[in-house]
Amino acid sequence: MLEPLKIHAKNFLPFVHLDKEKSIFKIEGKSIPEDSSEFYSRVFKWLKEYSLNPNQETRLSLRLDYYNSSSAREIANVIKFFDELYQKGHKVIIEWLYNPDDDVMKENGEDFSILFSVPIEIKPINV
Repeated sequence: MLEPLKIHAKNFLPFVHLDKEKSIFKIEGKSIPEDSSEFYSRVFKWLKEYSLNPNQETRLSLRLDYYNSSSAREIANVIKFFDELYQKGHKVIIEWLYNPDDDVMKENGEDFSILFSVPIEIKPINV
């Protein structure tokens, strides 16, 4: 059984909650780690295991307030992972949640929706 992965937000690290049994797939907050690839390596290790037996439907929630350029690459790789699941015929939806006053985050979500075929729902959140 795949154990849940929960990383609590601290300093410049986002909150990550991945739980196959409860169908929770979230990354939230600020992502400005000194070493993005090291931080996200735990996420990718979990996702690789998840891909061996994914849920019937997977809904990833991305609610990022800010991320640096190295995190942008890792976030794109997370979306790419779910895009590959989607292209294999699995039901996958990504929610890109942004503060309604943050045009940059809205545009980032729109850019990702152009780059990938997985459905990305771009939604403002109530703050």
